[in-house]
Amino acid sequence: MGVKLGQGAFGSVYKGNHRFSGQKVAIKCIRKKPWNSFINVPGSTEPLLSEVVMNVMVCSPPKSPYVVQMIEWFDQTHQFVIVMEYPHPCQTLLEFTMWHGSCLDESVARGLMRQAVLAAKHCIERGILHNDIKTDNMLVNTETLQLKLIDFSCSKRINMSCSEDHQQVVGSTVWSLAMVLLEIVSGDQPISVFLSKARHPLIPNFSSEFQDLIEQCLVRHQTKRPTLEQILEHQWFKQD
Repeated sequence: MGVKLGQGAFGSVYKGNHRFSGQKVAIKCIRKKPWNSFINVPGSTEPLLSEVVMNVMVCSPPKSPYVVQMIEWFDQTHQFVIVMEYPHPCQTLLEFTMWHGSCLDESVARGLMRQAVLAAKHCIERGILHNDIKTDNMLVNTETLQLKLIDFSCSKRINMSCSEDHQQVVGSTVWSLAMVLLEIVSGDQPISVFLSKARHPLIPNFSSEFQDLIEQCLVRHQTKRPTLEQILEHQWFKQD
């Protein structure tokens, strides 16, 4: 176990190395508290920690290269421990964006966001709403620019048989992804600038395709937002 990478409401994460293989990992330690969430799982004699269940569901084959993989987990006396893969070298998408002057070129952002959309799509197809998509919860390999979605502590299971529930999940996910894209490309531009097309037909320094995608994803009514499949087919993603 190495240095602490970060700490949140649900636990602390440390760097680690597997003693025999040398594999670099991230180790999340979650203290046992009365408010820990558990889920009943078929085949298990006792309810399992919900974050573990979410990781098992999202990591089952076929796996997504854009979602961080859980390697193993432990139920210890005073804490739960989750061992995950740790891309190296990497930064969070927030750190990566700040390192590059607080805003990325659209061409760089395009490659990262395509992976983010595919990661979110994979989760929903597995019946999971990530529920906390943000630049802090994405890791970027600084050499390959491969992106991985992390942290399923806030995730929820989706009622796949209910079309209305599924539609709401897609709508909220699309909004979160658009906010990530806006953050990494626009820098300090306020969101209102991109939602005032009548007053600003074309915003300097941003492509018309980028502006159109943001406007489509951030419409007020969830049912009018594009699906994840439609986002991937948008003209902004077709460039380069």
